[in-house]
Amino acid sequence: MIEDLAFSENGLETPTSSHVGSGVGADTDLAFKEPVFKALEPEMEDSESNRFTDKAKQLVADNYNEHRDARYTPPISKEDLFIISFSKVLMNWKAFVASSVARGLVYEVTYNGYNETAQIDVYRRINKLKIENA
Repeated sequence: MIEDLAFSENGLETPTSSHVGSGVGADTDLAFKEPVFKALEPEMEDSESNRFTDKAKQLVADNYNEHRDARYTPPISKEDLFIISFSKVLMNWKAFVASSVARGLVYEVTYNGYNETAQIDVYRRINKLKIENA
């Protein structure tokens, strides 16, 4: 439940004591010290993944700036973008990139390391539905 989660100073979710104390071993201290969810980008500092996410952000910024309507929208830089999800398998990688400047757009950048090509798919949210008791 959302009420049972606490947020530390850096905004990471940490389970509270209500998650501990039921089931087998309830008498032992199982307090969690590590966050349940960790921010993606800070973990990747100084790693090979950072090079790929920077490349994905640059490809998205270039694509957005090339196709934007300059009369109504400002250009964006890779600093305006953030990584939603990133994965790498063998020589291939995929990143989902979004921006608070280019609202409603999500970019999927897929890189094929075997033939060194990238593909960018752009998704726009058409509507948002709330479905009760789904």
